[in-house]
Amino acid sequence: MTAKSPLFANPQISLFSPVFEAEYMLALRSMKTKLKKLYKIINTNYPFIGNAIRRAYHGQILNSVKQAIKGKNNKLIYNNAILSSVIFDIIGNDNVIEIMGGCIIHNVKFYIRGDNHRILIEKNCKFNGGGCIWFDDRDCSLIIREGSTFENAHLALTEPCSEISIGCDCMFSYDIDVRTGDSHSIISKESGERINYAKNISIGDHVWIAPHCILLKGCSIPNDSVVATGSIVTRSFVTTGSIIGGNPAKQLKDGVTWSRE
Repeated sequence: MTAKSPLFANPQISLFSPVFEAEYMLALRSMKTKLKKLYKIINTNYPFIGNAIRRAYHGQILNSVKQAIKGKNNKLIYNNAILSSVIFDIIGNDNVIEIMGGCIIHNVKFYIRGDNHRILIEKNCKFNGGGCIWFDDRDCSLIIREGSTFENAHLALTEPCSEISIGCDCMFSYDIDVRTGDSHSIISKESGERINYAKNISIGDHVWIAPHCILLKGCSIPNDSVVATGSIVTRSFVTTGSIIGGNPAKQLKDGVTWSRE
């Protein structure tokens, strides 16, 4: 005997009643969970089919990419990623950009000037609303670990040998600026020496950056933390599971975590 869907188990339920709506949503969530499990099995065993399903779901059968590249030995690797309205604007040599499988990159400009830069975006990362990845000078590195998502962010590596590292499952909202340097020199009148060299930025795993935040050179954010709306982060924090906020940012609370739901 075939079991009935819980949605239609009670014929007395009106299509316009709150009970129907609740059961409909329950059935929908159950179906969504089953489809996700099925997709995961397909993607694990048949990654080519998984990639095709992703492209169809996002309405992006073919990549939409513009390349303006001048220089030698520059490498772009994005075979199993979905790219939509993406620009690679590169002048320099020996630069490598690798975007791994399962990534969805929309409306992002990669602006690269100089030599020997490295960008690695690990699998299943998403840039949903746009942004810019900006490199100047030489030997800079951007690493974005698996499953991190961005609505709209500007990630700038502006001086030699600087690095931005972003952990797994981070969530960046919109209007976010992350900068390893100031782009111009500030000189001490007393010593005649520059006092504002670039510094690396480190963002841990499972970090939520809320809208309108600025993360400046030398800062670090620990795992499981939240950076509150409008914060300007100028230093390193070490306590896992913190809420960080303000201008300049300080630790507001600890002992927390967060969820995308």
